[in-house]
Amino acid sequence: MITALMAILVIAAAATWSYRSRRGSATRGPAPAKKACKWVPDGEPRGRLRPFRCTTCGVTAFSQHATGPELCKRGLTDGRMN
Repeated sequence: MITALMAILVIAAAATWSYRSRRGSATRGPAPAKKACKWVPDGEPRGRLRPFRCTTCGVTAFSQHATGPELCKRGLTDGRMN
């Protein structure tokens, strides 16, 4: 009986460790998204923000950086990532 309980605990611990290592634990936070877009300036700056257009997915976004936004905005709707 004790052996079966120990086996279940070891399996549960291994599954939890595997899940967290793939997903990122709560202490480390989620892995940052990669920059997949290639941003080109698209028009005149509006205040501090400058419009950029992605040549990869065609999304238009605004950024203060001269190289464009850091992340792809393709899945962004209503301020939330899809």
